[in-house]
Amino acid sequence: MSPTGLKIVLEEGMQRRISYYESRAEKVTRNQRRAIARFLAATSAGDGFDLEDLVTALKVDFEGRDEAERIVRTGLHSGLLDMHKGVCIVPIPSMHKWLVDGYSQS
Repeated sequence: MSPTGLKIVLEEGMQRRISYYESRAEKVTRNQRRAIARFLAATSAGDGFDLEDLVTALKVDFEGRDEAERIVRTGLHSGLLDMHKGVCIVPIPSMHKWLVDGYSQS
């Protein structure tokens, strides 16, 4: 494959990956993504965190605990977040990076 062809394939792959992440995040608003990303910025991709810590962080920015728990449930249901052995994670390390890079500074 030529360098130009490889570049085209890599760019297409990146766009499809971003579209996939956006589809997982579509039920989480941009403001909610920003709050989640600010929380995730303190964790490394692949590292887990306590669900309660995320709820506590979100309830500051939103309408209390019930709304924070609803946001987390939406994230879990859509695949933006996942539970593994009692620990909450972003299931795809590059999706963690996408969230942090794209939303934590907003």
